[in-house]
Amino acid sequence: MSQEISKIVDSTTVQATNLRGTLFYSINQKWSRSFHAKKTQIEAWFLGDKQDRKNSEKDLTNLSFLRLLMGVSGFLIALATLILAVGDSFLDRTSRVAIFSLTSFFLISIIAALRFLKAHKDSQARNIIAITIFVTVVSAIQLTGGLQSSVAAPMILVVPVFHFCFFTTKRAFTAAICVPIVSYSLSAINTEYKLGIPNITSQANPEFNSAIVLACLYVAIILTLFSLLSGNAMLRTALRNEKRQLQRLANLDHLTGLANGRMFRQRLDSYCEQAEKAGRQIAVFYLDLDDFKSLNDKFGHEVGDEILISIAKRLQPFSKIGYFTARLGGDEFAIVADNILHEAHAAEISLNILHAIQAPFRINGNDTHVTASIGQCLYPSSGIDRHALLATSDLAMYQQKNARRHLKERSSVSQVKQNVSPNSVTGN
Repeated sequence: MSQEISKIVDSTTVQATNLRGTLFYSINQKWSRSFHAKKTQIEAWFLGDKQDRKNSEKDLTNLSFLRLLMGVSGFLIALATLILAVGDSFLDRTSRVAIFSLTSFFLISIIAALRFLKAHKDSQARNIIAITIFVTVVSAIQLTGGLQSSVAAPMILVVPVFHFCFFTTKRAFTAAICVPIVSYSLSAINTEYKLGIPNITSQANPEFNSAIVLACLYVAIILTLFSLLSGNAMLRTALRNEKRQLQRLANLDHLTGLANGRMFRQRLDSYCEQAEKAGRQIAVFYLDLDDFKSLNDKFGHEVGDEILISIAKRLQPFSKIGYFTARLGGDEFAIVADNILHEAHAAEISLNILHAIQAPFRINGNDTHVTASIGQCLYPSSGIDRHALLATSDLAMYQQKNARRHLKERSSVSQVKQNVSPNSVTGN
C-alpha cells in the first residue's frame, strides 16, 4: 500500500514539475515574442520599416546606435531609481543630487539624440551623445576630486570606446588624449585660481561609491561593444545576402527569370562531364522565334517583352522534369536535356517544345500565333567537342529556319501560278 502511495506521489511530482516547466517555457516564449515585437516597433518608428531600410553600413550603424541608446536609457533609469531609493548610509544627500543631475542630463541628451535620429540626422545624434559622454565623464571626475584622486576616474575609458565604435579610430585616439588633458587642465585651473569646484565624494560608504562607478563603467563598455559587434554581425549578414543576390542576378535573365547565357554554359559543361562519366547522352536544343522583330515593330517592345515572358513560362514545365532552360538573349532560348535514348527521342522533345510555344498569344484582344525554329545536337554520340555544342545546335536551327523559309516561298509561288490561269491571261 505504501509503495503504491509512493508511486502516486512520485508521479504527481513529475507531472507538476513538467507542468511548471511547460508553463515557464510558455510564459518565457510569450514574453520574448512580445519584447521583440515592441523592440521592432520602436526601431521601425525611428528608422523606418524594414522594407524602407537598406542594409547599408549607415543604416546598420544607426540601428546599433538606437539599440545602444535604448539600453543606456534603461540602465540610467534604473540607476536614478536606485540613487533615489538608497539611504544616507550609502550616499549623502549632495552626492545623490549630483548623480541624479548627471543622469537626468544624460537622459535629456538621449531624448534629443533620438529626435535627431528620427529626423534622419544620424551624425548630429551621435555627436550629441559623444559631447554628453565627454561632459558627463569630465564633470564626474572634477566633482569627485580630480583625475588623480577621483573615484570616477575609470569612467575615462568610456569616451574613447564610444568614439571607436561609432566614429573613427582617429577620433577615438583624439578623445583618449583630450579627456585627461581637459581633466588635468581643469584641476590645475581650480587649484591656481581657486574656483571652488566642490569635492562631493560621499564618505558614507566608499565601497558603494566604487561599486556604482564600476557598474556604470562595466555596463557602458559592454553596451557599446555589444552594439559594435551587433552592427558588424548585421553588416556581415547583409553583405552575404547582397553577395548571394548579386550572384543570383549575374546568373539570371532579368526579364524572364530564366538562367542567362553565362549560367547555361556553366551548367552545360557540368551536364557534359556527368554524361561522360555515366555513359549517357545529352541533347542541346537551340530555339529562336520566327519574325520576332516584326512583332516588336508592329505591337511595340512592351508587348514583345510580354511574349518573351510568356514563352519562358511555357518552358518552365520542361525545367520541372529535369531539363535546364535558359534565355541566351533577344528571342533566343536554349534547353539541355540528359538521359536521351536516341536521335528520335531528341526529335520528340523538339516537337514538344515547339508545340508548347506555338499556342496562340492574346495580344490586344486578338489571338496571335508565334512560331519558332529549333535545332538540336547530341553529345557525346555526335562526336562534337563540348564547347561547340551550342554553336552546332544554333547552326542546325538556322538550317531548319532557312529550309522552312524556302519551303514557304516555293509554296507561295506555286499558289500564285495556280491562281493565274490561261483564260484569265487571254481575257486581259
